[in-house]
Amino acid sequence: MVCPHCGAEAIEGARYCPSCGKPMMQPIVAARRAPATVKIIGISTGILVLVIVLGVALYFLLRPTPQKLLTACIDTYKGIDAMSMQGNITSGIEMMGMKMNMEGTVKLKLKRPNFYYEGQRLNIPIFGSMERITICDGKNLYVQMPFFKQTVKRDAPKDLAGIERLSWEIELETQATSGSSSAGSKDVPGITEPKLISGIDVRRGIRVLELKDKEIVSGVKCYVISVEFTDGSKQTIWMGARDRLIWKSEISYKLQSETPFGKFEVPMTASVTWTTIKVNPQFGTGEFAYKLPAGFKFVAKFERPKFRMPRAGLGVRARARSRKGLIGKPAPDWTLTSLDGRTYKLSNLRGKPVVMEFFATWCQPCREELPEMQKLWNKYRAKGLRIFGISTEPRDTVAPFVKELKLTFPVLLDADASVHNKYNVLPIPRTVFIDGKGIVREDFEGLPSPEQLSEALRKIGL
Repeated sequence: MVCPHCGAEAIEGARYCPSCGKPMMQPIVAARRAPATVKIIGISTGILVLVIVLGVALYFLLRPTPQKLLTACIDTYKGIDAMSMQGNITSGIEMMGMKMNMEGTVKLKLKRPNFYYEGQRLNIPIFGSMERITICDGKNLYVQMPFFKQTVKRDAPKDLAGIERLSWEIELETQATSGSSSAGSKDVPGITEPKLISGIDVRRGIRVLELKDKEIVSGVKCYVISVEFTDGSKQTIWMGARDRLIWKSEISYKLQSETPFGKFEVPMTASVTWTTIKVNPQFGTGEFAYKLPAGFKFVAKFERPKFRMPRAGLGVRARARSRKGLIGKPAPDWTLTSLDGRTYKLSNLRGKPVVMEFFATWCQPCREELPEMQKLWNKYRAKGLRIFGISTEPRDTVAPFVKELKLTFPVLLDADASVHNKYNVLPIPRTVFIDGKGIVREDFEGLPSPEQLSEALRKIGL
């Protein structure tokens, strides 16, 4: 070790120079600073790594997952005693390749343990606006159908989930009243508010749960969660990021429908978007009271009224006018096979007036319309009129139906619904009149009046 002042050598680690007596500070300071710096750097690096590790751990611990969000939603509704909601609904049905969507409004009021009000109004093609009201006053459940002028009355279930389930069963019975029945689960599909408030564990039966994205619904930022159930149904729910309430729900499921002419699977969709949600509102004493309207009657289950759909004005000309490209234009060509195996091509029938009747075996208005087509066939066949019934249903379903109604004009099978799609058929019955030049001259949806039929026949040369 060398003294920095006089250059004399000193013992390693000496504090003073043995020659000049001055302190040997620089080498000593330099020697002591090096390990301290390394120690500080090591501590800082350790702290940084620890912060990173903790940050990553907190991210995975606190980040929203669909499981955590659904659990939070369940906990939120468990703490709710009453709710009032209002919104818009869309219901869809697909049968034999044809799709029909119905839109409307809904009001829902819920109060523990078993006070319930639900009012739905749907706009249904052909039938127009239809209502369904469900009320439970704590003692009795009432399901009112103004279209039937009937109200089903049952004993009140003990909780909101039970009310919803019983109302669903009555809905399935209503389908049977309309000429078909639906088999399968009697439970309401999907995650619903009555189930949540009643404390039902909606996680049972879930096969897949995924967090998709964030979207704004009714001005509320929502998590979008996709749910797949073991029964095959699928649901998407929009859950409020802050309030953990369901602001929108879309669900698809399938029903097994049975008619006297066969069984088939019916895909269904239902969507509700709440525009307002009130939590724990104060309901008045009469909010859940029910009074049977004048002209209505109580029934154990809905009875199909013996009525005949009014014919006058039911040819929906407004929609025909809205499709300005159809009337007055060449009819889209097609080639189809009849029940007896013969093949028909529309363009090969030039020179003869043609009437096409689109129908289905489950359609009550079709059942009324087809005999009218048979009368026209009997009257004008000798004058060259050609009438074709067209259905998307299987041969084994259509053949008994045709035999029952004693139809003798050709009935064609549109198995892939290609002709229905060309003519944009929905709703049914649908009657298209084509003249000898292949031009569409009239187009009716529903049941045209005798006067409308006469005028349509005149337009095609009869």
